[in-house]
Amino acid sequence: MRIGVAEGFVVLLQIGRFASGGDVGRNYAELGFASGESLLNSSSIVASALNQRLKIMKNTNLFILFSFIVILQAACKSPISVDANYCRFNTNGTSYNAGCSGPFDNCINAIMYPQYKSITVTANSGTGSFFFTILDSTMQFNSGTYVLNTQRLNCANYKDYSKSGRYSYLTDSTHVGYVNIKFDKINYRISGTFAINAKYELDTEKVNITNGVFSIKYTVD
Repeated sequence: MRIGVAEGFVVLLQIGRFASGGDVGRNYAELGFASGESLLNSSSIVASALNQRLKIMKNTNLFILFSFIVILQAACKSPISVDANYCRFNTNGTSYNAGCSGPFDNCINAIMYPQYKSITVTANSGTGSFFFTILDSTMQFNSGTYVLNTQRLNCANYKDYSKSGRYSYLTDSTHVGYVNIKFDKINYRISGTFAINAKYELDTEKVNITNGVFSIKYTVD
């Protein structure tokens, strides 16, 4: 199929606009192609412009691909999840970090018991076990400060596995703990800070639990 000079100019003009955003196409008109100048002589100009445009596009695509790879690698090096459970504190200056590493572990969990109107946070490790229970007779469990001052209801219990018999350090009316709690009832997460003074159940030895922090997803039993 043969095309005339005018039709060929229209095609070249569209190619020029694609290759350089419209500037090259405008230059073609200024060069006088519409007057009938040979399309053959101008084809090298179009090819050069189009080749330059393709090089720019290729380099841009390579840059985008390289940037994506760098971002992906950075993401793969950040395995920490905002949903991770943790509980850690100090016992008489010794660090305690809960995790699944001991034969008696129940790892880290929080369970709400509607029938008892309570919630219990458990945080065990290879060196000891720890839990505290708070009671709310209204079952509202609003964010705030809860006092641990008994051995069975609002209470805390810590065991040091290095001690013979693995007896517990307990709160009571004179050995008290405080837990500042935030309840996220949409995502079922409990978090906060705590400090506890507890007494060994066999004698008068005490343990001071300080710098306690936790964030645990809870379930309802």
